[in-house]
Amino acid sequence: NFFDDRKLPPYLNLALEERDDKCPPKSKNGANSSNNGEADAAAGSVLQRVSSFNLFPTAPLPPRPQVLKDQDSPKTIHENMSDVIPTWRLKDRMKTVGVGLVMALNVGTDPPDITKPHPCAKLQCWMDPSSISRAKAKEKIGERLEAQYAKWQQQRAAKPLKYRRALDPTVEDVRALCLGLRRQARNERILLHYNGHGVPRPTANGEIWVFDRNHTQYIPLNVTDLRQWMGKPSIVVLDCSSAGILMPFLTAPLESNDSSGTHLPNQTMNPPVHDDMEAAASQWVRDTIVLCPTSDKEWLPMHPDYPADVFTSCLTTPIKMALRWFVRRNPQSMHGLNPDAVDEIPGKANDRKTPLGELNWIFTAVTDSIAWNILPKPLFQRLFRQDLLVASMFRNFLLADRILRSLNCSPQSYPPLPPGVCDHPLWHSWDLACETCLCGLMRDNILGNHVLLKVQPNADPGGDENAQSSAIQLSRKSVMMGTNTTVSPGLSVINGPGSPFFSEQLTAFEIWLEFASLRKAPGTDSPLESPEQLPVVLQVLLSQAHRVRALALLRQFLDLGQWAVNLALSLGIFPYVMKLLQSPEYKQNLVEIWAKILKFDPSCQVDLVKDGALPHFVNHLRWGLNKATMHLPANADEAAEQRTMTAFILSETCCGYAQGQTECMQLNLHGTCCSLLSSIESSKDKNLDPSQETSNNALIEESFPPKFRSWLCLCIGSLLNGNSNAQNEAIASGTHLRLIARLQDDSPDVRASACFAIACLLDCTQTPGATQPAGTSHTLSLEQQNSVTLNRSNNPTPIPQTTTRLIPQQPALNSSQISAATGFPGRLQPAFHTGNSGVPWQSQQLPSRLMQNIVQHSPNALSGASLGITNTPPLASSQQNPVPSSSLIPCEAEHTANPSIRNQYTIFEDQRHLGLDLSLIAALLKVVEDASSIVRYEVLVVFGIIIEKYLPAFLAASEEMSRGDSETMSGESKERATLNPPEEPKVQFPFPECLDNESIDKFRQVWRKLRNCQHKDAHPIISKAANSIVSYVHENILRVKISSETIEPVVIGESVIKAIPPRDGSASTSAYNLLKLQSPQATRTTTSPPKTEGRISSTLSQQSDQFPLRRISSEFGVSFPTAMTGAANQDSSFSTSMEKRKEQCIMKYALPKSEFFKWKRDSFFSESDKDSGDQDPLSPHGALKAYIRRRNNNAEAESLKLAQYYACLAPKTRKKKEEIQDSILLDDDQSAILVAEEKLAQKKKKLELKQTGLLKIEGSDFISLLQFHPYEDIVVVYDDQDGISVWDSNRGSKEFTICNGNPKQSRFTSSCWIGEQSNSLLVSGCDDGSVRIWGGLPFPRAGGDSSVSLVSAFYAIPNLSPDMNKSGLVLDWQQHSGQLIAAGNSDIIRIWDINSERCSHKLTTDSDACITTLTTPWCSDLQDGGIVMSNSGIGPNLLVAGLSDGSIKVFDKRMGSPVIETGTMAPISGRGRRQRLMQYKEHGSWVVSTVFTQYNGRPEIVSGSVLGDVRIFDLRASSSVQTYTVQRSKMTAMCVHNKIPMIATGSHARFIKIMTLDGDSIQVIRHSQMNQGRRIGPVSCVTFHPHRPLLAVGGRDNFVHLFRPRDPIV
Repeated sequence: NFFDDRKLPPYLNLALEERDDKCPPKSKNGANSSNNGEADAAAGSVLQRVSSFNLFPTAPLPPRPQVLKDQDSPKTIHENMSDVIPTWRLKDRMKTVGVGLVMALNVGTDPPDITKPHPCAKLQCWMDPSSISRAKAKEKIGERLEAQYAKWQQQRAAKPLKYRRALDPTVEDVRALCLGLRRQARNERILLHYNGHGVPRPTANGEIWVFDRNHTQYIPLNVTDLRQWMGKPSIVVLDCSSAGILMPFLTAPLESNDSSGTHLPNQTMNPPVHDDMEAAASQWVRDTIVLCPTSDKEWLPMHPDYPADVFTSCLTTPIKMALRWFVRRNPQSMHGLNPDAVDEIPGKANDRKTPLGELNWIFTAVTDSIAWNILPKPLFQRLFRQDLLVASMFRNFLLADRILRSLNCSPQSYPPLPPGVCDHPLWHSWDLACETCLCGLMRDNILGNHVLLKVQPNADPGGDENAQSSAIQLSRKSVMMGTNTTVSPGLSVINGPGSPFFSEQLTAFEIWLEFASLRKAPGTDSPLESPEQLPVVLQVLLSQAHRVRALALLRQFLDLGQWAVNLALSLGIFPYVMKLLQSPEYKQNLVEIWAKILKFDPSCQVDLVKDGALPHFVNHLRWGLNKATMHLPANADEAAEQRTMTAFILSETCCGYAQGQTECMQLNLHGTCCSLLSSIESSKDKNLDPSQETSNNALIEESFPPKFRSWLCLCIGSLLNGNSNAQNEAIASGTHLRLIARLQDDSPDVRASACFAIACLLDCTQTPGATQPAGTSHTLSLEQQNSVTLNRSNNPTPIPQTTTRLIPQQPALNSSQISAATGFPGRLQPAFHTGNSGVPWQSQQLPSRLMQNIVQHSPNALSGASLGITNTPPLASSQQNPVPSSSLIPCEAEHTANPSIRNQYTIFEDQRHLGLDLSLIAALLKVVEDASSIVRYEVLVVFGIIIEKYLPAFLAASEEMSRGDSETMSGESKERATLNPPEEPKVQFPFPECLDNESIDKFRQVWRKLRNCQHKDAHPIISKAANSIVSYVHENILRVKISSETIEPVVIGESVIKAIPPRDGSASTSAYNLLKLQSPQATRTTTSPPKTEGRISSTLSQQSDQFPLRRISSEFGVSFPTAMTGAANQDSSFSTSMEKRKEQCIMKYALPKSEFFKWKRDSFFSESDKDSGDQDPLSPHGALKAYIRRRNNNAEAESLKLAQYYACLAPKTRKKKEEIQDSILLDDDQSAILVAEEKLAQKKKKLELKQTGLLKIEGSDFISLLQFHPYEDIVVVYDDQDGISVWDSNRGSKEFTICNGNPKQSRFTSSCWIGEQSNSLLVSGCDDGSVRIWGGLPFPRAGGDSSVSLVSAFYAIPNLSPDMNKSGLVLDWQQHSGQLIAAGNSDIIRIWDINSERCSHKLTTDSDACITTLTTPWCSDLQDGGIVMSNSGIGPNLLVAGLSDGSIKVFDKRMGSPVIETGTMAPISGRGRRQRLMQYKEHGSWVVSTVFTQYNGRPEIVSGSVLGDVRIFDLRASSSVQTYTVQRSKMTAMCVHNKIPMIATGSHARFIKIMTLDGDSIQVIRHSQMNQGRRIGPVSCVTFHPHRPLLAVGGRDNFVHLFRPRDPIV
């Protein structure tokens, strides 16, 4: 596919809007013209022209997702529809810093409201309180519980938790504990654990129980008071019966005036409903989090097999509790294992290589996965990724919910958990892991029935999570061996395979990914349901055994779109992938993962710089190029892709981030990129023979593909953008030389990237958005604070402005002193000026009195705005507006009124930097007419920067060109000028004297190129950009003239602005001659403009001729009073103040901005998404691809049948005819001869056509061209203006119409299809040399949902003038080579390579006659394996051209001269070789058509001329092999069918003749059967369908006739 429309930048897409049925007349569409003489057509017609480029479907088309305007940001349609906002980074950070333990145990005394059974649960913190005294028991339980909490925080926290205990407390004890914790925690979270096993249940009034001082009574404590003491945020753990009754009191909003404890919330209170889950989750975690084991009216479980504090045990020792519960629930699979045996599992919880550590690891993965799948993602982030202790508590609460519900309790929490937590399928995976681990340990005789010997005095109270094997000595009695063994305390690692849990989960995730790609619509970013195994993948990243596989699967998951990246980041992969960058063996997967992360959330650049990860990526830029590098890729393509993604990562890191740019400069990133680019140049500079050069180029393309070269240039540009220090260092290292070399790259993307980098190198301003990213704070250096930047604003202002920070005024500061004080290097030094008071001043436009003074004393001065006048009094605050950046630099010291300015250092006097910029200008001038629209736009962006930097020089160039234009006047204007000769205009904007002639010539060339691009560029968006630059310069001139208050009325669009009459006529004449905006070729006539243009035709007709400054109203964006409102309204509008009139006259223009980097960034991974979608036949792209394949096969099968059926009609050579005649004479069976002749006559009879369609083209005088689509039922009709209409050839209905936008007085002269077997691009060529390629054509049968867009537009033959007597532009498309051959009214044939979008070779015709037809003696059938003899005389490199003098010439493309960098043809070395192989001079006049045919496998060229003769050539012969005359009248059109040996000709005598190639006439058509039998018009074009017997005829009227055979043929 060429020009895949999914790769186009939207900022160059035209806004195709609905319009009327026919194209607007040429007088309304604002097309460019060199003969209309309208000054405004040059300056502003592009704006109208863009609005006329629209699309109107006559029949309703399927709804389109979105219409992209040319001003939209460069995103794809699907990205605009489903753009995902990064929500993974938590804005509020919070952690738990204190734990308060309120233990109301009252050991030895049961509460009065409960009667405990016997036996009963009695363990507290895994110890029996009755085994020791009551006083020691509560102390011991408090210590153990504190230790159990501590292990969840102390491993990772920088500061340990602050613990406070209140054992059997009073109300004052609890109050002091809470207030003390809140005082220490400040705004952080505290945890309060309440154990109420020794007191009555909470009351319905929201009260818990504590003790009095003597521990003789139970004292109620209102939880509302408790919450006020604790404050927010906090987490409350209630381990007591009926704890759920307190939930409404703990979650109700606190009321500051309610301290009595009588507030009773609603008992059925539900959590508040929030539409925004993000806000709800943030509110929940900032308030009080509550965990309780029972609902109201429920008792805690008292089963003797479990501890009394089973809820606390689940929260603090989950593995120990879970294993005991599992053993008791599964006695058969555990073979009667004693639950106490789980304490003997060896290992440590934080060592994943041990059985205990692996179980803890699996438990974390399972609980995280359950929470991830059941909780909303914002709530999951805040509960499981914000606070380590809260995450542990909620993770363990999931286990408590499962265990307690099995014991007939209903745990509750706030925020509430969704139902079904205890029944989640992943719990079965946890059970399987437990069973696998325990059975393995029993099989290895490590676990079995045992007897607890003793507990060491200093045993660790943390249970199994704290190396119980070293704290508890166990004696195990083996059932099978009958011997006693003691487990070694040091046993921590068990040899043998680990649990298959993680590998099985990875397999499940891999299967999900396989089917997820089928459910995802390609090219879209629609989210899918999150896989439940995703948190397991995160945990697997901790395992070295499964890490590579997990990274590969994670990379595949991120390929699903932005939503997948956001999910992965929300889950918490960021710190993992950051840490893994230190391991080189994982770089391949990590590079792509990081590329997707940075594309989704560019703010991650801050983290890369902060963590010092950039060296890993800078070194990875050479990955695969150095043979000594470890972990080499499997192939070169993979290595190149890795390097490309690395360049993308570094570009994103530097984009708009000064800290990242500084870090990359220290790592010599620019040097690395330049060395890689220079290696390409050095490889191509070798003197090699053609075969070696081909292999060398293939090796370069393999190692340095275009995408990699493009991102190297983009990386350089991103590194230099807005960073003056980086720019100076890059210039010193010769970076600009590498970029200049890339301007001649074969890839248009690389050339555009080089232009972008050059723009960043020249633009010494900090671009908008190039500040520190959100959430970061960086202090600018003193050098950055004092430097003056020449900034261009994003605002749509006429002169982009910046508020510059000026250094304090010092007397007699020279350039070196300013450079030392500001840190501003060389050419970037602005001139600083102050008033008499010494205070720096800035002004957007000078006061009128000052401007008048400057004009009177120094008429040659640049302007008051661009000259800093040191004697100027300080301005009032209302007048101190920002000055244009370029106006800070004086143009010429000798022309200033103040001699102090002559000592100032200007940008033009820095010869070193000026020479550098001029060298870049010289390189850019070579590519300003590039065939790629993207490249031309980027060149204009660079020109805008150059013009802003050197504005005084371009003001002089504009004035110089305007003076030249003023010499071109109409006849009446010249007569008036003769009668009243004006005073010789004075030069008011001279070139700076420090510029030499060569430098001035460079500035002139830039200005001429801009004006030429403004008027003649084939792409309207580029013309609009050039128009903005030119208007920017003109408005600066106009600003000076208006400020002088000496100009005459100015006609601006539909308004008239009067000024004070000049005191003498010289100023006004000079001003208006300077301010003309017309093109160099445009002239003004004295006739009054039409009323439709809203021009003044009475009072200012003479002034309009003398001073033709014009603007159209569309340039203003506002409506102005028209001249039709009368003189009274005009006079009233002129009574406003001078300042208001100045503001009305000065317009707002913005220089074009580059969006290339943003577009390339957004489309970085689009190709892989498209390819994956095409492989799925059920996806939209896959279904369309399957339809196209079936469509093509059916059409080609049908054409093959036609070719075989009519093979007998193929033209016969003279020798063949003689053989047939001899066989007839020798054959005695005359009946067989008659039968053969009768069959031949029947076949000819079937070729008689009847009219089946009549298409009326509204608004057209004649039909220029007709073009059938080879595989769709459509015919494209080109009218006599710029309309292209697409019709359904079966139904005769119009599908849509396109306005091509070619200039007036031009016409269509050629048309072809590109890639008609796939994406079907329509090429239109006009006689002005322009080519426009249209894509996204919606076809009726395809049912596609496409939108028509201008894919490319360029001049295939530059400087080609439209001429009705010439052939114009003639095109021939070669699908096999991807080349577009352009010829016509020129002596040069240009060969355009569409892949590189540049002219690769040129051929000279050696004739003054123009080329009228082009064809290639080659076709796709031969390319696909057809048998061609070596001496057949045909080949893909041959060209056959028909000329206007009747000659036919054969050229060989390989003999053409390659185009070197300057755009000229390189001379052919060695012996002279002919570019023309053969020439036939048999036609006597204009060759109408040349067609390549291969009937019966015999390749021939069929040609016809205006005289009516048709000749057939065999290129191996020196003359034609067959000749016959078709008609006596002039032949105006001819076509030959590709499969059927038949020819159709048209005549100006209003008839169509159809005959075989042997000259036998089949039919003559003179009348239209569907137009009431009227005579058809003079024929202008005829064409056959490539695969069907279908003929279309267009004439010099507005009708198109469609003909088909009367009867079915086969």
